Amino acid sequence: MEKTSQQLRILREFLKGRKLTFNSARDISGSNYPIKRISELKENGYPIQDTWVEKTDKPRYKKYWIEKEDIKSIKEE
Repeated sequence: MEKTSQQLRILREFLKGRKLTFNSARDISGSNYPIKRISELKENGYPIQDTWVEKTDKPRYKKYWIEKEDIKSIKEE
């Protein structure tokens, strides 16, 4: 499957080592559905990790990233 420009914008940030949230991915990609774009990248084989972040005074949210070792492997391809 070919990557869309929204996916590419998100992927570029991951390859810079950034961790993204819904809001940051939305701002970067311009997509109203940034989590769908991240899911599509996962379906295309990118090893995107995620975890829930919980703070006592705020609603929980997810952070997404690619591990440094995986970034290196992707860049070498």
